[in-house]
Amino acid sequence: MKIYKITEASEYLGVSINTLKTLANNGKIKSFKTTGKHRRFRQDDLDAYMGVEEEKVYFFEPLEKEISVEDMQKIVDANEKLVKELKDGTNTISE
Repeated sequence: MKIYKITEASEYLGVSINTLKTLANNGKIKSFKTTGKHRRFRQDDLDAYMGVEEEKVYFFEPLEKEISVEDMQKIVDANEKLVKELKDGTNTISE
């Protein structure tokens, strides 16, 4: 997860630093302050403000027969776990 300084975050959103401070002060955008009292923004929070949702990736193989909702949910859960592991670096795909 990327962390932005206020100047970087304002450029990312295309707003002025003062506008970004106002949005953060009014709770429209989440932010936090460092021990040195400098404001920081997480990319997820900036994206949430802009209405951007995290892209979900699913891996599917062709089905040769009908599958139950429960079994499909197991496949989706396994795929979401795999994507998380790949993002965290705890799993790599090798051929």
